[in-house]
Parts: sequence; structure tokens; C-alpha cells
Amino acid sequence: MSSPDSSPDLSIHDFLPEWLGDYAEAVAIELQVPADAVSTLALGAISAAINGSAQSEVVEGWIEPVNMYTMALLASGEGKSPAFARLLDPVTKAAEEVHGVIKSDVRQQQARNRMHKKYLRSTETSLMKQVKDGDITLDDAIIRLAYEEQQLKTSARSTTGPTLRILTDVTPAAVIDALEANDGRIIVASPEAEALLNFRGGSKEAVLKGYDGERLTQARRTTGEITIERPIVTMMLAMQPTVLTSLGSDMVNRGLMPRFMIAYPDTMVGHRAARPRLVPAGIIKAYTENIASIVEMFASNDIKTITWSPAARRRIGQWRDEIEPQMATDGLLAPISAWASKVRGGHFIRMASILTIADGRTEVTVQDADDAANILRLYTLHALRAFGEMGASSADDLIHLMALVAKLPSDTFSKRDIMRRSNRFMSQPDRAADALSQAVEQGLLLIEGRGWKKP
Repeated sequence: MSSPDSSPDLSIHDFLPEWLGDYAEAVAIELQVPADAVSTLALGAISAAINGSAQSEVVEGWIEPVNMYTMALLASGEGKSPAFARLLDPVTKAAEEVHGVIKSDVRQQQARNRMHKKYLRSTETSLMKQVKDGDITLDDAIIRLAYEEQQLKTSARSTTGPTLRILTDVTPAAVIDALEANDGRIIVASPEAEALLNFRGGSKEAVLKGYDGERLTQARRTTGEITIERPIVTMMLAMQPTVLTSLGSDMVNRGLMPRFMIAYPDTMVGHRAARPRLVPAGIIKAYTENIASIVEMFASNDIKTITWSPAARRRIGQWRDEIEPQMATDGLLAPISAWASKVRGGHFIRMASILTIADGRTEVTVQDADDAANILRLYTLHALRAFGEMGASSADDLIHLMALVAKLPSDTFSKRDIMRRSNRFMSQPDRAADALSQAVEQGLLLIEGRGWKKP
């Protein structure tokens, strides 16, 4: 993959708009947290501020919702919670000012939704009685019920737009309930893993369709059918890397994990400064004001459209020409082809659109497209590392193996030591053997008796 620059020290923040990049870098320095992790949370914060109220129209008919799933992987004690709060708190505070959101408003909305459902059930019962009594036809009853349902949906819509509904520890059912209660827009944001682990082995329909804005319908025995026309979910997560191995291949193969922009940087533990520089007041002010401006811009019910200049549109084809060959069997992106396929398309469109919005504009320029490409190039190594630890069939066995080796307590180990730590290798021993052979051939491991040794 093309390098964004000859400098090995480039970070994602180098390609963000100045106010956002400066803040991400300054927070990273003060908290002594890897810069790419903070930059990833910064992108998640912008997506949260937009709150599903934007779409990117590349050409007529080609529309992508502008929301992102972002994840920063940081071990316990590496500052993920403080970094998370620094990026998201200004978003929630700005939303409270714009919407006047207080807890009672949320409770009132929940009560309103319950009453609407009861009213519809009561109306349906009354109409069915009229049908049985011969007072009206079944078709008339259906038309009236549909009309009542539409009237309730219209009255339930907030005149100031959907609130910033942030969920932390959620279940598949809770996501659908929250989407229904908030005009189809929610944010799943947490510095803990539970926000993602609850979807392991369960229904992922809400978060899969919530990424793409596809119509979501669920039939329920108690409340009847629920339909959300344009569900938009934003996910902003920070969690420990050790959780990756417990996610399972289903989270990858069903397409959930490939939807994420993942930062998995090297740890700074052991190299952190004892007296770091604090974030300058001017940089904090710029971040706070720009976040508030974005929240206000996208606070209404209207969906704002981000357009593309002709020159920026041409960059899409150039980007695809770069990515596609690397997804071939022997290419760099072959091990993570599910993720790369989205990078080739939707991720690129959304990233460029996020950068455009963060810069206070509504038309994607060539510079936005180029910056998006550079950011996605930097994400590639993070993705290879992260998917390598997930134990999924689309991940690289060699990367997965070396991630396991790095965690072994001893420099020498056996094949059994590896297999006991990997569901993938336990179920497919031949893949473990092939990965070990590759590691020896590439000088990553040495043969030691009947086992192996770290060089």
C-alpha cells in the first residue's frame, strides 16, 4: 500500500482538520496515550456530533450515511477512559445546550412511546370489533389503523430533531428500542467492552443495518411489528485488546467487525513522560467551539447532504485502483479482505465526508479525499494486528500466531501452548503448523528441540 509520506512518525491526527488534529495530539501528549488511539476517538466524536443527520451523495442515487464505528484498543491503565471522556464530553454538553436535554425528557419520550403502542393496540381491537359487527370492511380497518399509526409517528417527532441518545451497556433488543424512541438515531459509546460483547452470539441485525441506514423491521409478540425506516447507529468504543480473542469469528464473518475503524497502537507503558505538557487553553476552546458548531448544524430533523466535487469523485476510482490489487490472494490486504472491501468503498466515502464536515464545509474536495486515503493507509497496520487476534477465518494466521507468542510467559514454547490459547488453531491444527513454519522461515521464531523459541 502506498505510504502517506516518507516520515515514519506520521499519525492519523496529521490528516485531520487543524483544530481537531491539534486537540487529538495535545490530549495524547497530556494523557500519555498513543496518538492514533486518541485520533480514532476524535473521529468517533465527530460522528457522534453529527448524530446520523448527514448523508454523502457522491453522484445522484449513490448515497452513504455519514456515521462511523470507531474503536481504540488500549490496555488497562493506559488511559482509555480519560481520553474517551476528553473527546466525548464536549459533544454531550453541546447537545444538552442545543436540545435542552434533561433526564425527564428521556423519560417522557419513553412514556409517550408506551402510550402510543397501547393506543394502537386499543384502536386495532376496536376496529376488529367493527369489522366483525359488519360496520366496516377489513380494508377500511387497515387503512384507518395505518393512518392512526402515521399520525402518532408524526406527533412523536421532535421539532428540534432527535436528541443525542447515548447508550453504554446495550443488548440487541435495547438498540432497537432506543432507535424507535429517538427517530432512528442512537450512539453506542463506552470505554468498556460490554457495549460490543453483548452482540457476540446474539442478533446483530440492528447494528449491521444501523451502520448502513437500511430499513429495520422486527416482529414482537407483545408490541407487534416495529419498523424503523432509516436506523443510524454511531459506535465509539475504547476497550482492552485482550477482548479481541473472545469476540469469535462470528463477529468478523457476519460483517460487524469489518465495519469498524480500529486503532491498535503499541503500548506507551514504560516510556511515558512523568511531567507531560497540558493541553493549551486555546486548543481546548477551539475544540469545544467547533464541536458545538457541528452539533448545532446537525440538530434538526432534516438530513443534510454532503456533495462531492468532480475532482474529488475521480479520487474514488484512483483509490479503488490502489486497494483492489492488494486484496488478491498474495496481497497485503488479503488477510483482512472483509475490512478492505469496506475501505475500498463506504469507509473511504464516510471518512472524506467526516473530514469535510469537521472543516466546516458541505462539499468534499480533493484534499479531503487525499486525507481520507492517508488515514485509511495508516489504519491498515492497526487492522492487520487487530484482526490477527480475533481468531477469525479472514485474519492472517501468522499475525495471529505472533500476537499469541508475544503474550507467552516463557521464551520457549510448544505447539500445545499456542493451541490452548486459540480457538482457531485448536479447531484447525494444520493452520497452526503452517503458521509456525512460516514464522521460522521468516526468522520470527527459532526451532528449539521439539518446540520453538523467540529469537
